[in-house]
Amino acid sequence: MLFGAMSIDFNEKSYFDVIIIGEGIAGLATAYYLPESLKVLVVSKATSEASSSWLAQGGVAASISKYDSPERHLEDTIFAGDGLCDPDVARIVVNEGRERIVEMIQLGVPFERIDDEFDLAREGGHSIARILHYGDQTGQAIVSTLRNHLSNRDNLIFIENFFFEQLVMVDGEVAGIVGYTKKFNEPVLFLAPAVVVATGGASQMFEHTTNPLTATGDGIAAGFRAGASIADMEFVQFHPTVLKDERTPMLLITEAARGHGARLLTPEGELLMEGYHSFKDLAPRFVVVRRMAELMLKNGYEYFLLDMRHFSPEDFAHIRFVYSELKKRGFDPEKEPVPVVPAAHYFIGGLKVDLSGKTTVPGLYACGEASCTGLHGANRLASNSLLEGLVFGKRIAESIVSQPRQPGVRDENELQLTVRRSSGVHGKQASTKLRRLKRLMDEKAGIIRYEEGLKEALECLEEVYLEALENSGNSREQAEYYNLALLSYWVVRMALNRRESRGVHLRLDYPEKDDENFKIRQEARREK
Repeated sequence: MLFGAMSIDFNEKSYFDVIIIGEGIAGLATAYYLPESLKVLVVSKATSEASSSWLAQGGVAASISKYDSPERHLEDTIFAGDGLCDPDVARIVVNEGRERIVEMIQLGVPFERIDDEFDLAREGGHSIARILHYGDQTGQAIVSTLRNHLSNRDNLIFIENFFFEQLVMVDGEVAGIVGYTKKFNEPVLFLAPAVVVATGGASQMFEHTTNPLTATGDGIAAGFRAGASIADMEFVQFHPTVLKDERTPMLLITEAARGHGARLLTPEGELLMEGYHSFKDLAPRFVVVRRMAELMLKNGYEYFLLDMRHFSPEDFAHIRFVYSELKKRGFDPEKEPVPVVPAAHYFIGGLKVDLSGKTTVPGLYACGEASCTGLHGANRLASNSLLEGLVFGKRIAESIVSQPRQPGVRDENELQLTVRRSSGVHGKQASTKLRRLKRLMDEKAGIIRYEEGLKEALECLEEVYLEALENSGNSREQAEYYNLALLSYWVVRMALNRRESRGVHLRLDYPEKDDENFKIRQEARREK
């Protein structure tokens, strides 16, 4: 290992009241709810358009209909979470979520309407139509509205194409961040007494995923290295309807398609979910994926079919982005069913936070997919993720204002910072190692898990885990590889410990749910 001390040019531009890492809905919502009296820096690995939020198709769930209620939304959330949702968190999100949605409407998010009523859609796991949407580009509509609004605020500075690498710590508390510009040469330091990690999930640890290439768990890994607790890492949600083709990221076919009547079929053309669940094609995601997994094992299926041939032009208009993408890729959903497979979609685990979005490290917050609030339990209810980002963005902003912290660093002499570099793996080698990691995770810790495979994966990961714990890398590729390796280790370790099947966690050797022994949430923290 090579260890090099940083040389930092201190000036007033290095200091902020709050630093937000990430430009998806979680980061932008936090920035939106912070008062304009605070000096705020928002850094992002790429741009808003590269975030998972931007790609979010289906919509955002909220009980705004006169036929609906927060209590009913709560019941659906807890049912979908398969026994592990934190009921206090879920109650907060479904109640405060309605207020946040009203604020987004007032801000100008163009949720679709029919006459004077919102055109509410229904998705998997919901007992009623409650999904507000903008066609199948809802995430893009919310993110662009927030971003455009925030661009007019003088207290905000945005820096894009900035790779966040590590947290600056002083006496066990957060004092800022270190990162790199696109060229990944000289480190850049920014200081603040409050840092919000909103860097998204880590589903790029899998070979088959809907996530953008930026979803490499950078914020979760950095938080863990700094001493923050992580939780629920074994729960990675696979989406059942992802187009089977070779492009990366894979094309998600929104659950709204099934909400409008699309049917899942076996390769022989038989109805997949008929007689399997009372919600049929709109069963919770883990139920649909589990049914697929059963038939993959039993019959050797490599894909399933999504039938939209009966759709009217109005139905296709609701999924216009997906329809357009399918046509571009050579598929015609008007004439033939579309081949689909499950793929890694949402990272339920992350940095453990309390009801204010605080991690276990003073001054460090987490929001969105990088966080683990307990809302989703063992399986996320469709379209609750955008809502969670809005609700906790507001809660984090309120916590920062109500409990201000003093800067951890006031001048250069107070800071002793070391950047840990590895000399062993370079960019091309890291890319090769990452491909191997992805295959390992798909085969041993993907949809279907069993003890022997998990033990093999853990053995492969143990050595690289120790490297990942101590090193960041000399290139972006290397840093991303180490981050994903570190988090993969904990996905596998917690999956091995959970000897049952619950939600998105499917163990062939323990096919039943075991409430007596495993109605618990697993946590981990870096050993000193």
